[in-house]
Order: sequence, then C-alpha cells, then structure tokens
Amino acid sequence: MNTIIISGIIKIIIVNCASLIASKIIEIKSGNKIQELLYAYKKKKNNKLLNLLLMGIYFLPYIGTITLALNLLLYSITVAYCIANNNFLSDLNIKKNISYNMPAERLEKLQKGNEEYKNIIDSLKIEGLNEKEIKEFISDAKKEDPYLNNNETLINECSQRKTNIELLKEIKDYLINSYGAYKYTLNKKIESIDIDGDTATIGVSKFDPKNPETTNNKIYTKKFKLK
Repeated sequence: MNTIIISGIIKIIIVNCASLIASKIIEIKSGNKIQELLYAYKKKKNNKLLNLLLMGIYFLPYIGTITLALNLLLYSITVAYCIANNNFLSDLNIKKNISYNMPAERLEKLQKGNEEYKNIIDSLKIEGLNEKEIKEFISDAKKEDPYLNNNETLINECSQRKTNIELLKEIKDYLINSYGAYKYTLNKKIESIDIDGDTATIGVSKFDPKNPETTNNKIYTKKFKLK
C-alpha cells in the first residue's frame, strides 16, 4: 500500500514538473507575443473536485504509469510544436478567443449583469417578495446569465486590468521583455511609466478591488530594458 502511495506521489511530482518546464519553454519562445493572455480570464473555472479525481489516477497501478507517459508525450509534442511551428501563436489566439475573456469584454458583461441585477432586485421588492423569494428568483435567473450578480468588486478588478493593458500597449513593442512587464503588473495598479534612455521604469501599487480608491499604498518600481 505504501509503495502505491509513494509511486503515485512521485508521478504527480513528475507531471507537475514537466508542466512547469513546458510552460517556461513556451514563455521563453512566445511570451512577448502572448503577454496579454496573462490578463485574460478563463471562461470556465477549474473544477477542483475533478482535478482531485484526475490526480487519483496516478495512484492506480499501470493506468497511472500509462497516464503519466501520455502526459509527458503531450507536453513534449506541445513544446516541439511551439519551437518548430510559426503558426503556434495563431493557434494560441484561437484558444484565447474560445477559452478566455479579455478584460474589456468581461468588463462589459459584468457591468450589464450588475445593472440588471439591481433592476431585478428593485422590481421584486416593489412586488412585495421577501428576501428568500428574491434569492430563489435570482438563483434561477443566474442559470441563464451567470453574470447576473452584485459585481462591484469584480468590475473594479477588471476595470483596473483594462486600464493596465491600455497603458502597457503604449510601450510593449519597445520592451525587450514585454511578457515580464505584463506579469509584473498583473493584479496591481500601474501608477507610472517613465522612459529614460534605454530603460522603462514601471511603478505599481497594490490594488484592492474592494477598496479601489485607496491612495496611500506604497509604490514599487521595476526597470525593463528597451530595444
């Protein structure tokens, strides 16, 4: 029994290491052309229970080994395809459109859902429904529109991402490591971008979407080389 558990843990460590290595290679090869994907939102959230069940496969004799081998083969093919195929970035852009929402697109949906949510709540209160009835109505309505909710915090977060992207677009083509700049500013507020010779200094502060108007945050800076 102990041997099976240890073997399963080793397989999980191997597959996770392979995934990280493959991601790093793709980042080095293509990062400067897919940097905005860092700011994108997945349309579907990861199912944690499903992920745990899938990890459980690695504890099964033979099946776990075959699954590990297949995953390693998949990562190898993906990396090789990335290195050898000039259309790899186009394929990633297709994936982005299918699997991700960019901040501007998501922000529009969040704002619309937020407005409709408030209108529905006000209408139901006027009709005399109690709190329980209102919650049941909203729960059913969300099945049709998952963005129907009080989205204020998400709107603040998404709006800041949109603003950051707009600021970074002004300099991304001149940065040697634009991917690094997007990664550094993710989930932060860009306070300044200063150009001095061959260096861009980006100043950021911590961003709290629950309190977006906070102005006393410490500003951190990082330098990025220009082409």
